[in-house]
Amino acid sequence: MHPSPDEIDRYAARQMGIADTAAIRQHLLACPACRERLRASPFYPEQGRRETEVIAGLAERPGCPEPSARVAFAVDALAPERRTQITEHARACPHCARDLRALQALREGTRPAGERRGCLFGWKSRH
Repeated sequence: MHPSPDEIDRYAARQMGIADTAAIRQHLLACPACRERLRASPFYPEQGRRETEVIAGLAERPGCPEPSARVAFAVDALAPERRTQITEHARACPHCARDLRALQALREGTRPAGERRGCLFGWKSRH
């Protein structure tokens, strides 16, 4: 079931509780239509648009951890043994290594040269 337009706007404005935010974030991983609705929200800042672009680029690939596991890795939300598995996989997989670098840069509020700074999942940038 898709989030309502009101829920998308509240998510974009960072006005939801942790559980609701997590549920919408998980839905966004699998739903391009809702990612587009989120991008169109007047409450979604530019830094959030970058977050959406990175998440949209996380592809399902045979033999790779699922996109939600890559996101969980980037936000330190995995058990240590799963984190070790993904670390080892990313050492041999340039696609997953790129994804993890992009997610980590969002989390840390850093950007490639010449781009605006952003944050991942509503965390405040240290800058």
